[in-house]
Amino acid sequence: MCAVDVDNVYDFSKFFGQTYMVSQKFKDIVESIEPGVHDFIHFYLMDNMKNKIADYYFFSCKNIIDSINPNVGGLERRHVDLKEDCADYYYGARPADENNQVLFKEKLDGKACFYELHWKEEYIFITDEVYQKIQQAGLKPLRFGCKFKEQSMS
Repeated sequence: MCAVDVDNVYDFSKFFGQTYMVSQKFKDIVESIEPGVHDFIHFYLMDNMKNKIADYYFFSCKNIIDSINPNVGGLERRHVDLKEDCADYYYGARPADENNQVLFKEKLDGKACFYELHWKEEYIFITDEVYQKIQQAGLKPLRFGCKFKEQSMS
C-alpha cells in the first residue's frame, strides 16, 4: 500500500465494509486481551518512494455478542430484516438516550472488541479496558461514538 502523506497515517481507519486498516499498536492492544480471535492480515505501509513506513493490518472483528440490557435507557425493540446469521430485531434509542445504555459486564468478560447483536449500527464496540489502553498508547486520531456503561447483571 502506498501512503501519500506520511504525517497522516492513522492507527485505525475504515477500509471497506467491516474491514479496517490498523496499526501494529492497535493490533497489540486487541491481541493482549483476545489473542488469535480476530483476523489481522499483514501488509507494509510504504511511501511513494517505496520506503517501508510501518507494519499495518487489515482487521476484521469476529465477535458478535448479545450484551445490551434492554430494560435501561428507554430502548425500543424494532423489527428489521437482516441476514440469517443476525438478529431479527434491534434496539433503537433516541439520540439523547444513546449514552444511557448499559451493557452486561459479565458478557464482556475476556472481550476486547465486538459487534452488539441487537444494535443496528455497524460500530465496533470496545471494552473499557481497551479504551484505557488506547488512551495510554496515544493512538491517533480515533473518534469514539456513544459511551455505554458496563454494569453487572445482578
